[in-house]
Amino acid sequence: MREFFASRLTQGNELFPTRIRISEQGVSIREPGFFSGRERTISFRHVASVQIDCPFIGYSTIEIQTTGQDMFTIHGFNSHEARTMRDLIIECCNYF
Repeated sequence: MREFFASRLTQGNELFPTRIRISEQGVSIREPGFFSGRERTISFRHVASVQIDCPFIGYSTIEIQTTGQDMFTIHGFNSHEARTMRDLIIECCNYF
């Protein structure tokens, strides 16, 4: 299991950073809040594609497209973390 936290310097992550956990069950995206949070888990069987946008300056964006036509967009990771997450997700999708 690998876990990644978004930078607190990015918009929407100042107090409660977004967390992405990649485990045997799939990709879990946790967006905490003051009184409630939102957590979504995507099974590797439902991942259609993973795209990353790594600008020269700033933080990267990860987009996960599912087979149900849902798009998950997460901001606030450095380019190394974004590439690592993309590679782990693709590797796990090929394994399962």
